Parts: sequence; C-alpha cells; structure tokens
Amino acid sequence: MQALLRYREYLERRMQLEVAKIRSDILECDDCILHCKGTIDDALQHLDRETVCGIDSTRYLHYTAYLTGMESLLESQNLRRKKLLQVLGRKQEKLLKQSVKKKALENLKEHRKEKYYRQVRKYEDKETDDASILKKARDTDK
Repeated sequence: MQALLRYREYLERRMQLEVAKIRSDILECDDCILHCKGTIDDALQHLDRETVCGIDSTRYLHYTAYLTGMESLLESQNLRRKKLLQVLGRKQEKLLKQSVKKKALENLKEHRKEKYYRQVRKYEDKETDDASILKKARDTDK
C-alpha cells in the first residue's frame, strides 16, 4: 500500500508541475500581449506624427506592414492564451482527481493503521487479562 501511496503522490506532484508550467506560459503570453499592445500604440503615435509632418509612401507602407504584423502577432497570442486557459482548466480537473485519489488512499492507510493498533491493544488487553486471571488462580490455590 505504501508503494501505491508514493505513486499517487508522484502523480499529484507531476500534475502540480504541469499546472504550474501552464500558469507560467499564460503569464508569459500575457506579457507578450501587453508588449504587443504597447508596441502597436507606439508605432501608431509615430505614424500619426510623421503623417502630420508628411511621410513618403515607402515609409507609410513599412509602418502599415509592421502594424499588420504586430496585430497578427497580438491575435495569435490572444488565441494561444485562450487555448492555454482551456488546457489549464483540464489540467486542474486532473489535479483535483489525483488529489482525491491520493487523499482516499491516505485515509484508507490511516484507517487500516488505526484498526491494526486497535487489534494490537485488544490482544495486549487479553494477554494482560489472562495473566491476571492466572495470577489470581495461583494465589487462590496457595
């Protein structure tokens, strides 16, 4: 039973690590999204300033291509984040199931241990009772 309990603990730790990795990936994705939004805002401000002062068509095409690429990256990061959140939900469910299985096994182990100690106490009490009965019998025979 101890080996099975250690295995359940291992599975639970593994699931905890997977959940932590996905959370880390989500935070990384959030940082990338914020960076993309900031970069897009900066590029739009630069484009507005240059448009007011006058900008040639080549430079304008570079800005629009850059902005299109950044918006595409932002969109892909938002999609990645959404998928990671779905995976996180599934992994958390699996983690909960592993935790319940481990806890059930721990409870069973504790229950069996208590039962064993009760049996040992009962046996020792019986031995003590038998010893006292024998002692009384010897004392009454004298």
